[in-house]
Amino acid sequence: MYGSLVGMGHHSRIRNLGAVLSLDSSVNLNFLAEEDAFFVEKTGEAMLETQLSKMADSINVSNADMVFLDFPWNWLGELHLRQFFSTISRHKRVTCIDGPSFEVPPEFARIFPTLGRPSIPISDGKSRWGSQYVLTDRREVDWVWTGANDCLFLTGTTAPEAYFERINLHLKNDVLQSFDFSWAVGPYASSWLRDSLNELNIFPIPIELYETRRSKASFAVCRFGVGALEMLSLCTPTIILPGWSELEAGEIADIRSNQLAMVVDDWSELDSSLSELLSTRSVALDFVNNCRDYFAKKASPQDWLKEMNTELDL
Repeated sequence: MYGSLVGMGHHSRIRNLGAVLSLDSSVNLNFLAEEDAFFVEKTGEAMLETQLSKMADSINVSNADMVFLDFPWNWLGELHLRQFFSTISRHKRVTCIDGPSFEVPPEFARIFPTLGRPSIPISDGKSRWGSQYVLTDRREVDWVWTGANDCLFLTGTTAPEAYFERINLHLKNDVLQSFDFSWAVGPYASSWLRDSLNELNIFPIPIELYETRRSKASFAVCRFGVGALEMLSLCTPTIILPGWSELEAGEIADIRSNQLAMVVDDWSELDSSLSELLSTRSVALDFVNNCRDYFAKKASPQDWLKEMNTELDL
């Protein structure tokens, strides 16, 4: 999928799943070609129905046995999605990633890259969740955190301007000037945002440099979402910004109880929290070690294939 409603996290985690499955020599992995992909924008009802129909046609004519769907579920609507699901061939073994918020057809499997049980209606028999199913890169066992003076802002790619205004209001200049900050703004950020970041000496990361910057970041400041889980699984000392939804409250509680990140409840706490994280190495190292332990387990390609083929009885 492509489009301004599809964040970088969707692309990142589906590529990660592909990389895991491709480790098994019995898997012949294919992604839909870009010309067949689903371009998601705020669009009219008729256009949305046409796009979903084309996507279903592309799936049905493919030779794939298993199909993994990772959509911006909330933007598409239940009626449209139910119609879309009904047109997919029953010969395809379909797995939905991280959604939708309603029950899917009983023959579909579901993978939730979440820390705990999802807060939506699900069928336990064909649903999986937990840290091993968070579709992100992991550190090697002998990796050592270096703790340099760089920090990555990761606030999602669908509404970064709103986060910039909040952060600009609540972060003091001495914090911004003491560290090397960069911001993953995504491919659809406005020129105003890019110019505003440059004025504050915050580097707006081009999309082609995102994965490199993400893997090398010493610290991170994130809205809660796929990007935050990516940074935690990479054992990066991270601050979680205010603004998570009620459905995400359970995962925030898991992060707190396992001491995986510094969770900021109110924007007024951001400056002092970031100053503490950046300046107190022992605090940062505690987060590094806790995340290493928590995300040590990851589903192997054999686990995935067993889940899809045998245990889920698809």
